[in-house]
Amino acid sequence: LAARGKSVSQTVEVAADSRLDIASGALEARHTASQQLTALEKSFNDGVVLHRRLASEFARLDSALTSNPARRDSLAALSKTVRQKIDSLGRRFGGGFGGAKFGFLDLDGSMQASSTGPTVAQQRALEQLRVQLREDLASLNTLVSGDFAEFQRRVVGAEGTTLAPVALP
Repeated sequence: LAARGKSVSQTVEVAADSRLDIASGALEARHTASQQLTALEKSFNDGVVLHRRLASEFARLDSALTSNPARRDSLAALSKTVRQKIDSLGRRFGGGFGGAKFGFLDLDGSMQASSTGPTVAQQRALEQLRVQLREDLASLNTLVSGDFAEFQRRVVGAEGTTLAPVALP
């Protein structure tokens, strides 16, 4: 525990509940699945941060174009394309019921509440989250290095904020 510059710690021993008979393989499988889910959640959170930075930088660039109507008009089609893609990805990297974040939290909660290895349904959900996250991050990375980079280059040249892609899980 750390507060107001002071730190206190105490060693505790964690032991399995002796009333439950759980095969060690089941515990290891649950632990492995939990670690995989944690890694996916980290990648998802990295995607959320990149999406927010992307949206913020796009808003900054878009507002910079308001002082030059001719340039704004010449970039209107590209700007619209980038805005639509950012908005679409926002739905995938946002919260809310049925979204990816909800899926991670729901699966995490169901695995923590279990005293067995992951069920077939939990394993399937983990794989579906992995596949969807890879697709979403690939789309985000493609936007960052593709249409958005082109829009940024045409608005400010080489002086734009560099946004690094997110590593795929």
